[in-house]
Amino acid sequence: MVSTNDYAQTSRFRADSGFEVVTRSGQVVAGPVVMQTPVRSAADHLFVVQARHQYRWDLLAFDLHGDVNLKWVLMRHNRVEDPFSGPQAGQRLLVPTAQEVDQYLGRS
Repeated sequence: MVSTNDYAQTSRFRADSGFEVVTRSGQVVAGPVVMQTPVRSAADHLFVVQARHQYRWDLLAFDLHGDVNLKWVLMRHNRVEDPFSGPQAGQRLLVPTAQEVDQYLGRS
């Protein structure tokens, strides 16, 4: 049987479970990472989800940006809060430009 004391020692939710984030400049910052609200621009283009992309963020990211690992960028850009809800056929999504993808990835 697991006691509550055992849980308190291993839980990431305990009071002293703060973590450190190291910035590019090498500065150590304590606390959670907060992502900025996505900035939509007039350059974004509207994409209507086809049946073949239904429930498949990864396939959609590959077809639009050539990389399945960018599915989180599409989700973040469209303010999707539930990572398990896939796009629905007929749903309209805003697709970020390559420059906006670079901003998400910290390349600009």
